[in-house]
Amino acid sequence: MKIASIGAVSALLFGASVASASIIDSDPANDTQAGADMITVVDGAAVYGAELVSGQTGDVDWFSVNVPANSILTIVIIPLDIPLQSPDTILGLYDAGGTQLAFNDDAGFPSNLGSVIVYENAGAQTLSFAVSGFGDAADFNGSHDESGVYTVKLSIVPVPTPGAIAIAGLAGLAATRRRR
Repeated sequence: MKIASIGAVSALLFGASVASASIIDSDPANDTQAGADMITVVDGAAVYGAELVSGQTGDVDWFSVNVPANSILTIVIIPLDIPLQSPDTILGLYDAGGTQLAFNDDAGFPSNLGSVIVYENAGAQTLSFAVSGFGDAADFNGSHDESGVYTVKLSIVPVPTPGAIAIAGLAGLAATRRRR
C-alpha cells in the first residue's frame, strides 16, 4: 500500500465533520490479515488514504478496527483516480478467526466502482477488512490488475434502541402536525 495526500480531498468529500485524516504506510506488511493496520476511530469516524498497486504481487490492503457491542460499522471505499471509478475495488469484512462476515463489489454500479459494507455488530470485537481490486478472488489473494488511490471512510454508531426510535417517530409526527 502506498499513501496519497488526502487532507484536501477528504475536506472536499466529507466537509468540516472530518477534522483530520490519518495516513498509514506499511506496504507490504498489511497484505495479510495478520499484518492489518489498526485504524483508530475518533468520535465515531476515521478517514485513511491508500493505493492499490497493479503488478505488485498480492497487493491487498488489510485494516483492523475495534468495534464496540451493539453498534453499526460502516466502511466506504472511495476511488479517487477517476472519481468513483478507479481503482475498481472489492471489500471484505472478517472476524478475528478469518471468517468472512460481509462482501461488496461496486457500491453503485455503473457510476460508483467503490465498495460499501454496513454491518451490525452484536458483541465487542476486533474486525478486519480487506480492500483489493476487481478481478481478485473472493479470498483476497491479490490477483488483480487494478491500481490507484482510494480513501477509506469508516464510521461506528450505536444501534438505536427501540424506545429511541419510537420517541424519534413521535417527535416527527408532532413536528408535522398542523396547527389550527
